Amino acid sequence: MHAEYNVWLVLLSIAVAIGVSFAAFSVENLSYYKKNTHLALPINIATGMIFGLAIWAMHFIGMLACHMPHGYRFDVTYTTLSYVIAAFISMFALWLNTLSSLPVSRVILAAVFMGLGISAMHYTGMAGLIFEHHAMIYQPMIVLLSIAIAILGAGVTFYLSHRFKSTSSYHISPRIFVAVMMGLSIAAMHYTGMASVYFVSADQVEQYELFQSNHAYFVLGMLFLLVLVIIVGASFSLFEKQIALKKQDVDRLNVEIVNLNTHDQLTQLPNRLFVEDHIGEILQQHRADNQQLAFLYIDLDRFRMINEFYGHKMADQLFIEVVKRVKQTLWRNVRLARFGRDELVMMVSNATGEEAKALAKQVNAKIKRNYRIGDQTIALSASVGVAMFPEHGNSFKELVMNANLAMLQAKARGGNGFYYFDESLEVQRVRQEYNLINDLTTAIIHDQLVLHYQPKYNANLQCCGVEALIRWQHPKLGLLIPYQFIDLAEKSGLIVSIGHWVLEQACKQIQLWQTSDFPLVPIAINFSASQFEHDELFELLDELLEKYQIDAKYLIIEVTETTAMRNVKLSVQKFERLRQIGLQIAIDDFGTGYSSFSYLKDLPIDELKIDKVFVSHLDGENKKDEIILASIINLASQLGLIVTAEGVETKEQAEILIRLGCHQLQGYYFAKPMPIEDLAHSKFDLQKV
Repeated sequence: MHAEYNVWLVLLSIAVAIGVSFAAFSVENLSYYKKNTHLALPINIATGMIFGLAIWAMHFIGMLACHMPHGYRFDVTYTTLSYVIAAFISMFALWLNTLSSLPVSRVILAAVFMGLGISAMHYTGMAGLIFEHHAMIYQPMIVLLSIAIAILGAGVTFYLSHRFKSTSSYHISPRIFVAVMMGLSIAAMHYTGMASVYFVSADQVEQYELFQSNHAYFVLGMLFLLVLVIIVGASFSLFEKQIALKKQDVDRLNVEIVNLNTHDQLTQLPNRLFVEDHIGEILQQHRADNQQLAFLYIDLDRFRMINEFYGHKMADQLFIEVVKRVKQTLWRNVRLARFGRDELVMMVSNATGEEAKALAKQVNAKIKRNYRIGDQTIALSASVGVAMFPEHGNSFKELVMNANLAMLQAKARGGNGFYYFDESLEVQRVRQEYNLINDLTTAIIHDQLVLHYQPKYNANLQCCGVEALIRWQHPKLGLLIPYQFIDLAEKSGLIVSIGHWVLEQACKQIQLWQTSDFPLVPIAINFSASQFEHDELFELLDELLEKYQIDAKYLIIEVTETTAMRNVKLSVQKFERLRQIGLQIAIDDFGTGYSSFSYLKDLPIDELKIDKVFVSHLDGENKKDEIILASIINLASQLGLIVTAEGVETKEQAEILIRLGCHQLQGYYFAKPMPIEDLAHSKFDLQKV
């Protein structure tokens, strides 16, 4: 027979379920809980035990509402176990509701856990019922329906709870709604479970004994399933925690990289990249306010000679002293940044041309003094170029270019002075650019372009590759390095032709090495954005590989992270196709662009080249830089990438990088870029290392 119910006790049980659920979903809003986060765990355990007791009480109120056959009692073991289960799932529900986020995967897992927990509590409590003259028989399909109701109700409840919290301040009304959902789910599961019960008289003893056996197995199965979900849930939570911690490490590292990327680590001044990121807003504000902005380009005279003669450490100390003196000239509206090894830039808001000239004189006077560094006395001066916004340029690029031209003019006059930009300098610059572009168009035809090769070394100090770097042997101007003509090549559209020339020369060199006794190592070549995105790139590669019959694995394509991130989808496609051909891919100048590990996992690359900005101040004392480098190397290695450090200039830097686990090293300490003849003659000599 089925049981009959006392309606008032049924309503009371439902009210208890809703009230308990409301309390559970409100506990995180308690001020004491929020202010005492170190007590979160004991509070969670205590409240879980209390709420578990309330849910357990609701269960037994529901059982009392049922008019069961006379002569029953409760087994202490099963009854106690049902409370333990209720307390445990209450703790879980409280903990889950305090989480800041609840992804779908966790909602599903939580719903299964909570639903099985409520069901296990119910059927374990029912197993504690012992009748003298009756037995209970369950209808399996209704039992399964009750479990499904519990799981579905828990899932919907948790989902809605976190949706409410993420979209509004979690006031009382949403909490009441969620509590009603959860309470009704618990009650629905309970009474559906009770509906599955038949009470059988004692004259059906055989069926009763069989049932008892089956019922025991059923309860044990429920508990086993619950334990299994707990284990899976714990493993999943641990995995998620590890992922979250790893993400925190990546986020922290990205912040550190951005700081290194946008600030000079020696002086802590903003660098060129920082200014480029913010100058647009500054100019826009000055344009809106109809104000002028003075741009002072400061270059220390003969600083590079001092650097070479006295060494990097003393030069760094000298530069710090220069910055201290320059800061003494700063007004309230003056911004100071470091643009290069021996270059500073001042931006003066709401300044007239005359005020800019006066400041330039003041800067010259402050810098032109003797400096006592250690036991050395060093004389220093500076050349300053002045350009005004908007008179001498409406953009950052124009202002920098014109202020630099003015600075060069001051330097040409002997240094230790300033020059105020005028139009004659612009005319001169345009004429020089025009002539240089004309010369560049014929440079390939007249064999004026050459490749220099800079070796790379592994941690065992063995040469493991070379980087091909272009030079222009100009008939009048001498040997020009890339920064002197690559921008012009980009501007004139010649960069693709030059890039193709470099690629063919590298293939030709590999072929020569393959047919000689020279050590065969990969050659890395730099791809410009235009070359990387060129439609005929793969046709050219196929043609050159076929023409020179070389193994593609000896070609490494270097692409800057800025180029790679211009169009991530396109980059991924190109990288995958390049790797299919057999080429290796390297991200160059890491730390000068997006500087994020979040995108590296999506790019099919082989090598990460750390920009020299991360290496330049390694001296055994700067532990912060070491920590950041160690994190970069570790994370990149975990992604399966070869890590190469650029700009290694001292033995100390090399030793630190090797100790940190860097795979490859490149820099002037080992070798400068050299013609192929010198490279062949050296045979990658490492005796000095």
